[in-house]
Amino acid sequence: MILNRTPFSLLLFAVAIFTGCHSRTSDKLLTNSVSTDGNILLPDTHFVPASWSKSNTLVVQLTTEPDNLHPTNGTSGQRAELFAFLHRFIVTTAHGNGLKPDLVESFPAISADGLTYSYRLKPGIVWDDGSPLTAEDVYFTCKVNAAPSTNNPAYKPYWMNLKDVIIDPKDPLRFELVMKRPHQQNISFLTGFPILQRSYFDPENLLGNFSLVYLTGNYAVPPPRALFEAFNHDSLGRKPKCIRGLGEYRVKEWIPGSSIRLQRKRNAPQHPDEIVFRIAKDEQAVSLDLKNQVFDVSTYLSTTTFLQLAADEKMRNNYHCVLSPTYNYSYLCFNTRPGNNRTPYYSDNNIRKAISYLVPVEQIIQLLFQQYSSASRRMLSPVSPFKPDFDSTLLPIPQDIPKAEQLLAKAGYSDADNDGILDKNGVPFDTELLYLNSSADWKDMAGLIADALGKAGIRVRPVAVEQKIFLEKARSHDFDLLLGSWGGSALPEDFAQLWSTSSWKNYGSNYSGFGDASSDSLINAINTTVDDSVRTLLSHRLQQLIYDEQPYVFLYSSLRRNIVHKRWGNITLFPERPGMDIAAFRLLNKATN
Repeated sequence: MILNRTPFSLLLFAVAIFTGCHSRTSDKLLTNSVSTDGNILLPDTHFVPASWSKSNTLVVQLTTEPDNLHPTNGTSGQRAELFAFLHRFIVTTAHGNGLKPDLVESFPAISADGLTYSYRLKPGIVWDDGSPLTAEDVYFTCKVNAAPSTNNPAYKPYWMNLKDVIIDPKDPLRFELVMKRPHQQNISFLTGFPILQRSYFDPENLLGNFSLVYLTGNYAVPPPRALFEAFNHDSLGRKPKCIRGLGEYRVKEWIPGSSIRLQRKRNAPQHPDEIVFRIAKDEQAVSLDLKNQVFDVSTYLSTTTFLQLAADEKMRNNYHCVLSPTYNYSYLCFNTRPGNNRTPYYSDNNIRKAISYLVPVEQIIQLLFQQYSSASRRMLSPVSPFKPDFDSTLLPIPQDIPKAEQLLAKAGYSDADNDGILDKNGVPFDTELLYLNSSADWKDMAGLIADALGKAGIRVRPVAVEQKIFLEKARSHDFDLLLGSWGGSALPEDFAQLWSTSSWKNYGSNYSGFGDASSDSLINAINTTVDDSVRTLLSHRLQQLIYDEQPYVFLYSSLRRNIVHKRWGNITLFPERPGMDIAAFRLLNKATN
């Protein structure tokens, strides 16, 4: 078992701009605020003005709502963030300090061949109806996630290595996960999948007659269609009364396009009784709301707006304003195998490399992070520069217009009709750039890219869309270019979800269409190699392959723009998403000494 710690070098890039109520916080205080597990501690305020709200409801800004809150079917980052409050897991992340047991008593005992993982659930954990959590719930969770009939194609690669689940007949809390082969993710993959109550989702125990082996094989008798139709129904991820989990909170109200209100199930003095996620993407309106202390937490503002607020003395008196490093990264994705009758502009590697020489990455980083641009790292591969297996031999691709023009000419493009737009065989190079409408940063980046490519004769039409449309087009390969971002963690990389060919064929998260049998074999070798040094070498090979093929223009590692009201204490920032555990916040409802 490998429990990675956050590299301390990551913390050297942490930038704090927060102030106390009477004096600016020093760099020394920031250094002292770094805990031994690599997280950043924000000091509780020593003065609580009478004007601060005493409400134990915490209000958090979101720029877009989750695609749904279905327990298995959905892919949005917001969904994953809310799952931390609504659900519990076999194991979970320790916020930069590897993994920790959640629903189980300890990490598993592992058989000598590395294939059988023995767990025991903690006793006394109960569902909302009072019934106990048992290994039967774990088995049901594994079945519905792995079953082909469940509408969760983006997550199927994570379940391909699970062979069987064996429940101890003498102990309903004890179970074994039997894997097909050794794999670096055989424990950590469980952090992404909440445990579900079998008696709620399958009250007649219809799946009880079907083993996991049967459900994932070439079965002669199909599993109950009605069960999966009901399980895949949108209501299980939309209607508050249908959203069930073991977490500390339940969905009390969901007003589409407006807000999601969570309510704590059990009393916890001083921690938030309710958490309200308000959908707000108009930055001017959000800025005004922050100045009026409407929001308690915001992490989605553009850096320009964030810095403007951080420079305001009244804001600093009421809020911590902190830039912190993350493992998240942004990218420009090429559709190398387009569908929907789209022109295959980017199937030619010369074109992809040409674009890489045109995209002004350093200018984008400077635009977004301004005087703090040095705290962001330029991305060169899917592995964060902060992680130990990053291939440091990869070199940034400079902006080089003449080089790009050479590659475009090599690919057969020229301006035959002298209209300023390149063409090939009479077809103009006229391409669409898809991006999310949730932040001004995306719009600014799309504009810079369109201008840069336009100078080389490529017409780029930026198109802003809602997250739901963005995900639909990305998964169905209905785009030319798209701007996106991926969340990351300190755990070892599992490249299958983003880079395996099965994740393209099955409408998963391989949006670009990268890969072939050889890259799939390499990904498999990485995932099944236990030796760290060997796996790192294999990871370097894959990073080099992706670098050479250029399915993405990798842009930058993100800085999280944290704004947190000082009426709350016990605030810790960490690089992994969502960046802070707001359920652990403590209301400072009286003066402290």
